Amino acid sequence: MRTLTLKRPVKVKQPPKTKATWAKEIEAAANELAMAAPSIGSGLGNAYEAWVALELAKALRDLGLFVQARDCQDTPTHEFFFRRNPGKIKSASTHPYNQPCHFTVDGASDVLEIHAGVQHRGMSDDLHEIDISVVPQAEAAATRALAKGGAHVGTRCLALELKEYGDESFIDKGIPRALLGVMADLDPELIAARAARRPRARISVVSGYAPAPHYALLTTAKIRPPSKTFLSAHGVQWAEGLNCRDDCDAIDQLAQRVADILRRR
Repeated sequence: MRTLTLKRPVKVKQPPKTKATWAKEIEAAANELAMAAPSIGSGLGNAYEAWVALELAKALRDLGLFVQARDCQDTPTHEFFFRRNPGKIKSASTHPYNQPCHFTVDGASDVLEIHAGVQHRGMSDDLHEIDISVVPQAEAAATRALAKGGAHVGTRCLALELKEYGDESFIDKGIPRALLGVMADLDPELIAARAARRPRARISVVSGYAPAPHYALLTTAKIRPPSKTFLSAHGVQWAEGLNCRDDCDAIDQLAQRVADILRRR
């Protein structure tokens, strides 16, 4: 009598996006913003960072806000450069060629800026890179006025951690924990405020509590359930499998949050 052996179905993994594929996504987003395709550094992480920044700017424009690309001297530009490595905000006296740019987002009475790869100085005086940050223009302008520029010192409306991995991989559990450490150094009041809202320090999400500034982890990969629970418990938004315009609900939600901040000011 023959024994039948049931084989498990083979799961076909989708290959991660190549830099060439991201370049097409970036070019499409730039075209919608009436910009030349931006210059990006090497590596898929830099390309992902550029794509998210452009999609966020585009989503804010689609919400009716005036969004403009500006160079390191805060002058309007159609030629956008992204940082190749984490760095400080450049001095306004720096020649703008091949220097990192930013977007301004105008509200009724205030202006915010979108930066990619900027270092932020924490309570410990240590520097932390925020992949995409939205900060008040007045604070960024104060840094540009310094002779050598510097890390951002001040507030954040939005802080995004981005991870570009293969679509079928899972991010390491250390990444959400590292993000919480950055959050505790940059905005310790968020940790304290959230803890104060937990009866007997139970680990539970407080309904309706939305901390500001807002932190989020966006990734092309998957996030394991314990990490999702961990992030949500600390008020950090997360989105997995984010790798094309069809999956940009998370970016649209973040844009709406920024728009709401501007409309309240």
